[in-house]
Amino acid sequence: MNTIKNVSIEKVIKYIETHIHESMDIEQLAKVAGYSPYHFSRIFKQETGENIAAMIKRLKLACGVKQLLNLDMPITEVGQETGYETPSSFNKVFKQTFGCSPSEYRKHRQHNLQEAKAKLNGTPEIIKLNEKFILCYRVLGEYGDAAYMSWKTLITYLSINQKELASSLFSSELERYGICYDLPNITQEHMMRYEACVVTPKKLENLPQGFYIKTIPKGRYAKYRYEGSYNDLYEVSPRFYGWVQAQNESLTHFPLLERYCDDINLIMKQEVETPVTELYLQLK
Repeated sequence: MNTIKNVSIEKVIKYIETHIHESMDIEQLAKVAGYSPYHFSRIFKQETGENIAAMIKRLKLACGVKQLLNLDMPITEVGQETGYETPSSFNKVFKQTFGCSPSEYRKHRQHNLQEAKAKLNGTPEIIKLNEKFILCYRVLGEYGDAAYMSWKTLITYLSINQKELASSLFSSELERYGICYDLPNITQEHMMRYEACVVTPKKLENLPQGFYIKTIPKGRYAKYRYEGSYNDLYEVSPRFYGWVQAQNESLTHFPLLERYCDDINLIMKQEVETPVTELYLQLK
C-alpha cells in the first residue's frame, strides 16, 4: 500500500484522470508537473512504479470497458471517447489486454450481466442527487487494506483539523463514501486506487498533501441498498450494472459510489454484523 508523495506527480495523475478522454503527450504532462520531459518520465516511474504511457493506456482501457456496457453506443464511438483515434488501434490494444475484441467482450458481458441482474436481491431505484463536495484521501493497494488505511488517515485528519465534521463522523449525519476506481483484471493489486470520502458543507481549502476536494456531480443516479458483507460487493456490483443495462440506461464516466451507512468506527473494527451499503451509478 502507498500514496503518491510527490505533489507534482499527484497533480499530473489527477489531470490524466480528468482528461482521460482526450489525447495527451509527455511534453504536455511534463508541463503540468513543472518538469522537463526527461526528468518527468524518470520521476513519474520512480514515484508510481509505472511508466506514463502504461498508466494512460490502462486508464483508457478501464473507461472503454465501462462504456461497452452502454449498448446504444457504437464500439467505434467507445474507442474514440476512450481516446483512441482509430477503431483498429482500440481493437488492437483491447485484444492484447483481454484476449478478445471489444464486440466479443460486449456480447459476453451482456450475457453475464443479464444473468447477474436476475440474481439481484431487491429492486434498485432511480433518484436525483444535488452536487456535493467530498473531502477525499487516496491509498493505492489491495482494496481491503487500502480502504482501512485511507479511512484511518482521513479520520485522524478530521479529528485534529476538522472537529465539526469529526463530531458527526460516527453518526448517520455525515455521508461517507468509498470509491474503487480500478478493475482487478486490468490493474495490478499495488496500483489499485481507493478513496475514502466524506461530504463537506463547503469546499475546504489549504488541505495537506494527499487530501483534496472533489464533487459528486448533480444528476440522475441508480441507487441500490445492499445488506451484507463488503467482501461480496464484487459480486453485487455486476448485478447492479446488469439492472441498469436492463433499464436501457447509459452510464456516465463517474465511478461507482459506495455509501457506508454504519458507524465507520465499528466498520473498521469489523464489529458490524450485517453492514448496509448504498451503491450509486450516475446515469446520462
